[in-house]
Amino acid sequence: MHEESYKKSIGNFLSWASDRIEREVAQNQKCERDFGTAVVFEDSDRESAYLSDETKIERVEQVQKIVRDCPWKTVNEACIEAKLYHTTYYKWKKDHNK
Repeated sequence: MHEESYKKSIGNFLSWASDRIEREVAQNQKCERDFGTAVVFEDSDRESAYLSDETKIERVEQVQKIVRDCPWKTVNEACIEAKLYHTTYYKWKKDHNK
């Protein structure tokens, strides 16, 4: 009986994993269409905090759009994609009431 339960459990997991991978691939393809291919970058690629208020607001909105369009992404991941430190994002968001 234990072996049957174990086999069923493994089968359920494999089914779940297959579905999850399929959803992840579809979501990644949507983001790639919407935002272009993700590029790996160094921290030095992130822009300076010395930007205009208008640009800061645009960057906050960019992070929010990424999270809204790709709900499986965290704010930190969206900030990396937007080349913005997450602490800077939260500061600018608070400063501009976005």
